[in-house]
Amino acid sequence: MILGYVRVSSDGQIKGTSLAEQERVIRAIGVAKGLTGEFDVSIYKDEAVSGSIPLRRRPAGKRLLDAAQRGDVIVAKTLDRAFRDARDALDVFEHCRAAGIDLVVYDLGHESVTKDGVSKMIFTILGAVAEMERGRIRDRVTTGRKAKAAKGGHVGGLPRYGYRVVGEGKDARIEVDPDEQEIVAKVREVAASTSLSEATRQLAALGIVNRVGQPFQKTQVARIACR
Repeated sequence: MILGYVRVSSDGQIKGTSLAEQERVIRAIGVAKGLTGEFDVSIYKDEAVSGSIPLRRRPAGKRLLDAAQRGDVIVAKTLDRAFRDARDALDVFEHCRAAGIDLVVYDLGHESVTKDGVSKMIFTILGAVAEMERGRIRDRVTTGRKAKAAKGGHVGGLPRYGYRVVGEGKDARIEVDPDEQEIVAKVREVAASTSLSEATRQLAALGIVNRVGQPFQKTQVARIACR
């Protein structure tokens, strides 16, 4: 039998035509294979499920893979509807091939990618290209974050003690916090003449506390003193 998989990533798309169009394509493939009975085609729907989740971890995706048996055909309209990334696609490919399950991705053709043929070759190449493109995107993001940080921009997370975030979103930047800088100077002064444990004790006795109102810990003192 054919086990069709359809997915949309938002609630708004559920009311649109995407799910219906994906299902129409899958049932058309069933007709082409002569499977027109009531129980010949089963559709597994993941509604409002992000494509960033591997197929096996999606509710309907897991049910689909658990239900598929030798001789069945899993059909999806496109690679991106079914799989998170190249690794996910190739993992499912290996699972289906080992289990004797055909895997058809409509935008690659009507033949199974688990069998020798053009679709298998295209599937493998596209998976590799997709993985390479994701790597390039990660590199661009990392480079952009480093460039922004070098210019004093804020790229996420809490700034180190002595600094604060000003602005929001892409305009957020890091600047000196005068109040915390006074504390930084005091921490360094105390830590310069004694052990970390004693410096921590002295700072607590002076009532000097960190951002959350707690006494400084040894690791915090060491981090500030070593800058």
